[in-house]
Amino acid sequence: SIVDRIERLEEERKALGNDIKDIYAEAKSAGFDVKVLRQLIRMRKQDPDAARLYLNKVMELDPQGGTGAGVIDALLKGSDR
Repeated sequence: SIVDRIERLEEERKALGNDIKDIYAEAKSAGFDVKVLRQLIRMRKQDPDAARLYLNKVMELDPQGGTGAGVIDALLKGSDR
């Protein structure tokens, strides 16, 4: 029935949300800045070319790969937010 299908999809959505949280936790423990990852994911949804430019700018501002919060602030100040 339709109700069963909706309930199944709701369960799948919840499971996917938990999987995504786990991946962000894994990335954080590996030394990635989760703020940078979230910003990059948002930008890739909107415009893959803008995301590529963003990633290049992050690498330019932080070539050691630390991608600290200061890099995000610097990038966001230059954007339209």
